[in-house]
Amino acid sequence: MEKYDVVILGGGNAGMGVTVATRAAGLSVAMVEARDLGGTCPNRGCTPKKVLVAAAHALDEIDRAGSHANHGR
Repeated sequence: MEKYDVVILGGGNAGMGVTVATRAAGLSVAMVEARDLGGTCPNRGCTPKKVLVAAAHALDEIDRAGSHANHGR
């Protein structure tokens, strides 16, 4: 069995930051992540949500522009 100085539970933003600092201090690190490395935000949360919100906003703007064009005819 391998031995580590530090075990990080979770590969999200906090886990990644702690891992970098711990490695910089010369300690050995094991990271345990059950899902996607990077955590919820880039894989299932904030980033995908922002893309969907931006797309919905663009479609709304297009729809509003189209409604104004219809009134001008």
